[in-house]
Amino acid sequence: MSFRRLVPTVCVALATAALAGAATPVGSFVAAQFTNAPTPSALVITGQVATAIQEILGHPYARNQVPYWQAEGKTVWVLETRGRSSTIAAGFVVHAGRLIRTEVLVYRERRGGEIKAPSFLRQFEGVAITEGRRLDRRIDGITGATISVTAMQNLARVALVLTSGPLQ
Repeated sequence: MSFRRLVPTVCVALATAALAGAATPVGSFVAAQFTNAPTPSALVITGQVATAIQEILGHPYARNQVPYWQAEGKTVWVLETRGRSSTIAAGFVVHAGRLIRTEVLVYRERRGGEIKAPSFLRQFEGVAITEGRRLDRRIDGITGATISVTAMQNLARVALVLTSGPLQ
């Protein structure tokens, strides 16, 4: 099975496990955001949505759908992108157009694991997106983790763009 076919399969399995309340990184992250976790939805990546994501990431999104959960005025996204050699998956919680929580869910790179540190992730709290699809504040980098930091910034941008666009 090719990598491009494996990624959607894995993500659908993770979303299904999260719905079932399984102890997965995705399931735990989603459950922690809601009083009662809603059923997952999927945004199909086509047309203007696909174009916007590709402009942000610099490449097409690896899957044709993105899982998300909406309830209690919040939207939770589980997004992924390429790191240097592996996929980075992260969860983002958006409320009132701003990130209120960011967490690295899957990280298998040999370097740059510092992006999982709470001190790094706290920088995303309260961040919104500008009209130019940029984060409205600077996120400090980490020496030796430039690709991973950029990946997290780009995924944050995608989460905010998706919440402000197709779901409104």
